Amino acid sequence: MISHLFGHSRIFRTCDNSAFLSSINGMCDFICGEKETLGKKPYEIDNHIVARLGVPSLRPQQRQVLEKVMGCYDDVFAVLPTGAGKTLCFMYYALACGGVVVIVYPLLSLMNDQIRRFRKAGIDVAVLRGGQTKGQRADALSAIGSGRVKVVMTNPETLMQEQVLNSLAKLTGASVVFDEAHTIPQWGDTFRPAMLRLGDALALLDVKRVLAFTATANEETISGFARILHRPRSLTRLTFSSDRKNIEYRRAIAVSRMQAIAAILASCERPCVVFCNSRTKVEALGNFIRSKYPDYPVGCYHAGFGKKERERIEDWFRYSDDAVLVATCAYGMGMDKSNIRTSIHFCLPDSVSAFLQESGRIGRDGDPSVSWAIVKRSEMMFCKSEKRMFLLSTFLGGDCIRATLLAEMGERLETIELSESKGRGCHSCDVCLNRREKDALGEMIADFMRKTRCVFNENAAILALIGTRSKVVPCSWLIPCFGALKDIDRRMVFEGVHEAYLIRKSNRRHLRKRFSILAKICMILNGVGKKNKIGYQVNNYG
Repeated sequence: MISHLFGHSRIFRTCDNSAFLSSINGMCDFICGEKETLGKKPYEIDNHIVARLGVPSLRPQQRQVLEKVMGCYDDVFAVLPTGAGKTLCFMYYALACGGVVVIVYPLLSLMNDQIRRFRKAGIDVAVLRGGQTKGQRADALSAIGSGRVKVVMTNPETLMQEQVLNSLAKLTGASVVFDEAHTIPQWGDTFRPAMLRLGDALALLDVKRVLAFTATANEETISGFARILHRPRSLTRLTFSSDRKNIEYRRAIAVSRMQAIAAILASCERPCVVFCNSRTKVEALGNFIRSKYPDYPVGCYHAGFGKKERERIEDWFRYSDDAVLVATCAYGMGMDKSNIRTSIHFCLPDSVSAFLQESGRIGRDGDPSVSWAIVKRSEMMFCKSEKRMFLLSTFLGGDCIRATLLAEMGERLETIELSESKGRGCHSCDVCLNRREKDALGEMIADFMRKTRCVFNENAAILALIGTRSKVVPCSWLIPCFGALKDIDRRMVFEGVHEAYLIRKSNRRHLRKRFSILAKICMILNGVGKKNKIGYQVNNYG
């Protein structure tokens, strides 16, 4: 059945009569009996629904979004900054629209958090997700089919299953909400292919409206989302600034990430979340922090844990006031803990939007918070992603960090006057404040390399710095700085020396290239050498 419908949906979409399709959708909306309030302009917010959701009043951005969503028939793509209350917008819509609302989440951790919030507000939900037993799936589908629940929560992979599509296809005039909608074009092209087929799924369902919410989306992302869903209706865009003025952006340019994070954790405010780019690094870094700061409550979080273990860690961190959570991007979207004071990116993500999403976990209560990024200069040598290269250059460069991040999202920062020498900036990042974290380990390694004139290879330099006498380190009593790092964690020394030698090799390679080009230019200008078919052949004079 599904393959048959998919085939017809493709043929149907080739029709260019968009006006006809729009009129059909409009009639479906009318027949479905959507509330009379929907379509009126301006729409008046129902304060009874707001009170039921447990908030005294709506924020200005929430009010603008809901007035637009409830006051038109178009599909809507809303971009609100992290912490602006996107969840409350579609909770309100679920209560006010009168039909079934299917909410699609990219992450199970995000779905679990939203289930808790909906049920706390007294809204019954049916959950369709991976890992369910046959009985759990049957109960959920039965509740949906009988009309006992008006909110369905699922993820892209589950939505594409034949059993789920057949059940949802029986619903009349359902609305579909995509939370963290920026992930659909960004992840669909890489490791979540099911996201690219969401448009086919919607074509099989009687979908009245599509609403999309995210905190980070530029024009390219929104266009990609519209292309994947290929909806006949127009897409109304509501965009608010992604700037979080209560977040201060700081950077630690270091030869050793482990030394840098140890220094940051010694003085930063907690609760704190540390982001890594792999499960292995999460586990290793969690163990390192526990050994370095045994009094700190430390937890690890990634998608490799089972459902119960993830929920246990989420609850533990949610109610802790001084914890450190080391996590992958699985905790980087939508998790609702308002008082996280510090985020540390042990490894930078692959794009500016991912960085803003993850750093947006902090300061959701509006209080001042700090976002740290630990970067190494050698990363520029091995980076293959253009978007990640831009993010690295943002933190290694000399321009305002906040303004550069927002410019990549298509926004212009209203800067303030700093000084005659510095010009204009945000006054809340390390560049604008002319502040730089001291890298003591890097300075000691650089001092050793300068005094020994780099006569040692990498392994010998490590042995000399930690004070180990061996055949490769003769006459140790004559070596400057011998044993200077003997009290430093060996892992930090190994990482720091490796980084210093990588930078040295890169600099030497760059200088050799420049001098080689300069020498050839001088020889050509002086008439030394002869020209052949492909250029100048420089003579080799012995």
